[in-house]
Amino acid sequence: RMEALGLFTYAPMRNFLVLALLVCTVPSEVVRVDCGTDPQDAINNANPGDSLAWIGEVTNYQKVRDFLFGEFPFVMAEVPPEPKKENCCWYETERTVVVNKTVNISGLCLELRDGVKRTPAFMVTAPGVVVHSSRFKGNAGSVGLDEGGALVLVSANNFLMSNVTIHKSSGVGVRVRPNSDRPVKYVSFANVGGRGNLGSLVSVAGRSNGSVRTTKVSLSYVLARDSLEGGVLDVRDGVKDVWTNHISAKNSLACVRIIEKDSKKAISKGLISLLHVRAWHSEYGIYASVRKDKYEVRIAGFLSLSCRQALSVKGVMSLQIDGASVSNAAGGKLVDQYCIDKCYHVDLNSIGFGSWRSKPFPIINRSALYFARTNNIVLNDIKVGVQEYNYGMVLDERSIDGPLNLTKRDVNFSRAMKKSIKKIR
Repeated sequence: RMEALGLFTYAPMRNFLVLALLVCTVPSEVVRVDCGTDPQDAINNANPGDSLAWIGEVTNYQKVRDFLFGEFPFVMAEVPPEPKKENCCWYETERTVVVNKTVNISGLCLELRDGVKRTPAFMVTAPGVVVHSSRFKGNAGSVGLDEGGALVLVSANNFLMSNVTIHKSSGVGVRVRPNSDRPVKYVSFANVGGRGNLGSLVSVAGRSNGSVRTTKVSLSYVLARDSLEGGVLDVRDGVKDVWTNHISAKNSLACVRIIEKDSKKAISKGLISLLHVRAWHSEYGIYASVRKDKYEVRIAGFLSLSCRQALSVKGVMSLQIDGASVSNAAGGKLVDQYCIDKCYHVDLNSIGFGSWRSKPFPIINRSALYFARTNNIVLNDIKVGVQEYNYGMVLDERSIDGPLNLTKRDVNFSRAMKKSIKKIR
């Protein structure tokens, strides 16, 4: 079933996806849906467990792979030949299509009519729904910036979306959030791309100030482009256990944002694991601002290219980064590329600050690393390889309450233009 849906996952996420898929009812019947049929009518007439197949399945599968190919070339393996002409029947809607029973949906092309405000085109309220080889299009540009909303809403367990594009949403692409006092868990996205969405492609949140949780969310091979106020993933109040593998944002606000309000009802701890994260020509690579001791964040394989700031993290319980690169940093003299504030424990390993430029570039950043209100810091194999930083590290000792435990191994800031380490006292 996973191979048929075109899922490419690493081991922890694969186990997670299997759990999501096992609860999906095996389709009892494949129902071919005619062009022009209202998707809501097709869903209403279906039986739980049916597979609803629109005409656009093969074309959509190819369109998704074409969109992802430049960033993830290996997802093109065993792709069927591209049809000679467009073979998808778009259905324009001004109301929400509600999936209120467990079905498998493929080949759907759904578009929200221009001018429709604060209305999702598609909403999933039943557990075990699978949506694949489909395309969704919003109406960004036809409504005001404060008049839009999520294009797709998910409030049910064991949801899987694969081989899907989501373009031009006037808000986020997909919002995962409970709509009652029951938590949402086991939600997966694989081979999903989006362009021109106002917000992030996927937004995950709890309910009631985070007291009702959303847990066990995974993203694999997800690409966002041209997102004015988001990127690939937003994590909001009340989320626990998020895994990503191969996610990338270009010309966006940030690839990943973790934002939590000052809510005592929100969960106290949660794991966010980010593997193979890329940010290109964006404001931030990864941005986090949460209450202290709220999240454990682990990052491996993080690339920031031509971003204003690679990493801005405030308030997480612990931050661990293994294997990262910052190239062509474009922050300026007031910007620290890794800005870390109010974190209990930080462990940075194998991080390089370099450049792919063929000649000197006028943008000079303040520092590669900045720490404030952080007591436990481990630095291992950290190198500044270009003269584009005034300081290798800025350490705000005035802000630190209690003893500072700083461990450095194989750290080289010798190419910093002014000083290797600047201490603010």
